[in-house]
Amino acid sequence: MLEVCQWLITERQDILLMAYQMYNALNTSLDSPLVNMLTSSPMMKPAAVMPNDEKNLARLWHEEIKCLFLRCRVPPDEVIERLVTKIFNYDLYSNDAEEIICHSKRVLTDFRSKLNKKIGARVVEFKDKRIREGQTIAPMPTGAEIEEFLSIEVAERILDRYLKGTDKNKLKKCGTMEKLLLFVIEVFKIHYQSN
Repeated sequence: MLEVCQWLITERQDILLMAYQMYNALNTSLDSPLVNMLTSSPMMKPAAVMPNDEKNLARLWHEEIKCLFLRCRVPPDEVIERLVTKIFNYDLYSNDAEEIICHSKRVLTDFRSKLNKKIGARVVEFKDKRIREGQTIAPMPTGAEIEEFLSIEVAERILDRYLKGTDKNKLKKCGTMEKLLLFVIEVFKIHYQSN
């Protein structure tokens, strides 16, 4: 019983509050002034977000931000703000919401930086390969050359950080992996020209 009580106090205060309210309802007549105490107990206030719920929301948010990144590398601030208020149910101008929004922007910047580094390394690798084969590196390679160099498996490795936790077979079935491959190819071309 002690373990159950400890679990209720530390993990599920919402259940404990409901049990307390039920107990009070059973032991209070409708004429009693104690009826209003059901929600005003000084010891028991339902937490807005429980610690385990916060962890689950943080995981969900991290996955959402990855998906958002794959959809749009620099999403407008309004999009992030709407997602934060919807997922976390925080007031937009609260300290908690502002902290998550700032963290999200840092994470997106980190995602862009890491993606650019990975694709930049692939461009260097491709140029080295062309030099070894005696080709010039100045002109833009043909689409066929790039597609031969960047297969779906290579694109998966490049995007691995953002695709963790997803069912890649489902992505392949619905055609999303081909779109992501096209995305990687286009970013590769941009890096090839700028370097």
